[in-house]
Amino acid sequence: MRKFANRLKDDRGMSLIEVIASLTLLSLVMATIYGVITFGFNSYHRVTIENSLRDEADLVMSSIITEMYKYGPDEVSVPSNASVGVSLSKTVDGRPADKHSILIKDGKVYIGLGEGVLVELQSRISSDSSITVDCGGLSKCKTGLVDIKLVLEQSYANKPQKMKLESKFGF
Repeated sequence: MRKFANRLKDDRGMSLIEVIASLTLLSLVMATIYGVITFGFNSYHRVTIENSLRDEADLVMSSIITEMYKYGPDEVSVPSNASVGVSLSKTVDGRPADKHSILIKDGKVYIGLGEGVLVELQSRISSDSSITVDCGGLSKCKTGLVDIKLVLEQSYANKPQKMKLESKFGF
């Protein structure tokens, strides 16, 4: 112990070999710390985007299902315009009620009366997304399945992340 204490009081300093060894060890430790921190931040951002995509997919799906069951359509059909989606119609007291729509147009989702109201999302909806009606080949259906395929996209640091959601439910 006394040798170490005497060495600290010595004014001669460190030799070149000791300095090089110290710097080498310090650089290895710093590189390891940098790698761990960078990996942690990248993982955090990836998980945050995945959670955001999952939340928005759940929001869109619950909005669609809510609209279907709240409106209670008598008929579901494919819209006549070039949009991807379905038109909902029903009759009240023998007269046709206002039509509601569930559409994917220009990378956005519209749900509600007429052409629908825009559902605000941070994600982009890919052109691979679709909403179709399966009712045995008919253009207007009283019963059948609505098949929804949503592909949501977000990017971080120019790295796109996608989430594909598929769901079918009857009406």
